[in-house]
Amino acid sequence: MVRCEACGKDVLKGNRFCTSSGAVLTQPPIYSGTGVPEGYAEKTVGLVT
Repeated sequence: MVRCEACGKDVLKGNRFCTSSGAVLTQPPIYSGTGVPEGYAEKTVGLVT
């Protein structure tokens, strides 16, 4: 379950909208660990100018 930020109701994980208020639910980050995922730094080198 996740909690709707708009109304505070519990909503099933995976829903994109709150079934009570209709608010758009924010998605949790794909990577929730600590540090930098393996291979991430190598893929982003040169993208920042």
